[in-house]
Amino acid sequence: LIWALGIVDTLDFPEDICNCQYAIQVVSSCESFEQFYGTTAMRNKEEIVDEADKIYRLHWACVNSRIQGQEAPANIDERIVTERRRGLFWMLGHRDEEWDYISMDT
Repeated sequence: LIWALGIVDTLDFPEDICNCQYAIQVVSSCESFEQFYGTTAMRNKEEIVDEADKIYRLHWACVNSRIQGQEAPANIDERIVTERRRGLFWMLGHRDEEWDYISMDT
């Protein structure tokens, strides 16, 4: 989510959990919502759609590997992929689903 707000430049490959302390610090260091809002620059929808498409394909690769009884390719962590996908699809309003009900089918 902080990527979509323009606070970080790139999304790392989904093999390691993000720096949660950094994300917390970015928000908590602001004295008000207005100050925090002033640090953001929402990415355009095309960038978010591109990332959502990429994470969907990575999720499919994880699921396919699991079905085949194999490890996920390239050290992908399916838990990270799932949460990233949930966030990206939620931001895009996919099927107007709420956060806890984002469809994870592949």
